[in-house]
Amino acid sequence: MIPPPADPAGLPAAAEPSVEQAIRALSEGESDLSRARRVARMVVDAGLPDDSRVELLNRLMRIEPRVARQVSLQLGSTAPRALRQAAGGVLSVTSGSEDDLPALLSLAAHEEDQEIRRSLELAVEGLRSPSITDAVAVFAKLVGRDADAARLDPDRLVPRREDRYLFARWVHKTWSRAAAADPARYVAAVLALCDVMIDQLVLALGPQPGVVEAAEIDRIRHRLTGRPTTRELVDRAVLRARHPWLARVAQLHRTGDADAVAAAFGVIGTAWIQDMYEATRNARG
Repeated sequence: MIPPPADPAGLPAAAEPSVEQAIRALSEGESDLSRARRVARMVVDAGLPDDSRVELLNRLMRIEPRVARQVSLQLGSTAPRALRQAAGGVLSVTSGSEDDLPALLSLAAHEEDQEIRRSLELAVEGLRSPSITDAVAVFAKLVGRDADAARLDPDRLVPRREDRYLFARWVHKTWSRAAAADPARYVAAVLALCDVMIDQLVLALGPQPGVVEAAEIDRIRHRLTGRPTTRELVDRAVLRARHPWLARVAQLHRTGDADAVAAAFGVIGTAWIQDMYEATRNARG
């Protein structure tokens, strides 16, 4: 469990200027991500008192859980127990991706405290058995539909249960990488997630003579060689006319700008949700 936030008034006097500087940053007009990275640098500062670092990690969790997760993975097994305990709590309750697995396994292997190790084991279990319900909720956040997360039906978005691990995998990778300072890996995750989304739509729509043939559907469904790639699919004029968001996916392949990709993905994801609900409603008859 994450220890409750410490009372700022009780922080040691020696740490107060640095901690207060980080806290004041919360109201300086910076973006949440920028503020979170500023606070994260202080969490890893071994020169600060332990309770100050725990307090900062707790605050970081409230600002941007993805950055709190990243910094918790970096702290290592030699960090003070109170900080390792807080970090273990963060890792056990935040969404991550398989990118985190090597670091989590290493932390668990070197952790001697049973309580903290159990938190790390829970985090590992969450990565190895991702929940489709959790993945859909994270997807809703990615596309700016947080308020709709509880109402989105996994059976309408990812009807094929055999595809759910792949969907969850790339949703969590995209979510985690969106907060990392590596735009290229974030863009790659978005494109991979778009591939999964397009496949789900094409399969839900079924064969469309002259657009997507039955043999192509079969190859997509069973992931056979010779299937049309998603880039080929988005270039088919009839598909793009029926689903205009596919043109935005084509544009994503031509840009490496993470901000532009994030903005476009919100539109793409919202349109995909609508199309999947329509396609699965028709399939149900």
